[in-house]
Amino acid sequence: MMTSLGRADPAAHSRILAAAAARLAASKDKDMISAFPIPLAFIGAKYDEFQNFESEDRRQIVKVLRFFAHYYCADLLFYSSKMENLTVRGRALTGHLAFGTANNKGMITDHSKPIFVAHGEDSFEEIGPPPQLKNALANLRTSNLLSMWRDAFDEIYKQKELNLEQEADNSSDALFAEKAIDKYIEQKNRDLELYIRQRRERKNQREG
Repeated sequence: MMTSLGRADPAAHSRILAAAAARLAASKDKDMISAFPIPLAFIGAKYDEFQNFESEDRRQIVKVLRFFAHYYCADLLFYSSKMENLTVRGRALTGHLAFGTANNKGMITDHSKPIFVAHGEDSFEEIGPPPQLKNALANLRTSNLLSMWRDAFDEIYKQKELNLEQEADNSSDALFAEKAIDKYIEQKNRDLELYIRQRRERKNQREG
C-alpha cells in the first residue's frame, strides 16, 4: 500500500514517513529502530490463558515481544476480553489509534502482570540481550538485531514449517475474533484504499 500511495500521492507518502520518524524522535535507540510507517500495536490477546503459562516461558515471550514492539516503534498491550481492566485499556489504545485520542503512557514490564508498553518508552538496554543461542553458527549468521532475536526465539520455540499457500486466513475465523480490533483493522484498510483511489482519480482528472 505504501508503494501505491507513493505513486499516487508522493506528498502524503512523505508526510507518513515524517510522522513515523517523529514518533521515535525522543528515543535514544532511534538510530537502531525501524519504525512502521503508520501507528502500530502488538496485542497479546487471551491474557487470561497466557497468565497460566510457566513463569520462564512468560518471561522469555515477554522479552521477545518487547524487542519486536520497540524495534518497530509499536505499542505493546496484553489483552483479554474476559478481564475488565484489560478491555478498558484495549479500548483506550484502539481509540488512540483510530481517532487520535489520548494514549496511556508508561510501562508495565513485569512478566507476572499484563504487559503494557507505550511506543518509544522502552529501550534495548532495558530489554536486555536475547536468550543465549545454542547454535554457534547462528551467532555468526546474525548480522543485525532482528535476525539475532528471531534466531534466539526459534532456538527456544521450534517453529513448525507451514505451507503458506494452503494456510487459511484466520482473520475471519470466529475462534480468532476480537471484535474491536477486527473492526478497527477493517475500517483503516477501507480508509486507506479509499484515500489512494480518490487521489489517483483526482490526479487522472488533472492530467486529463
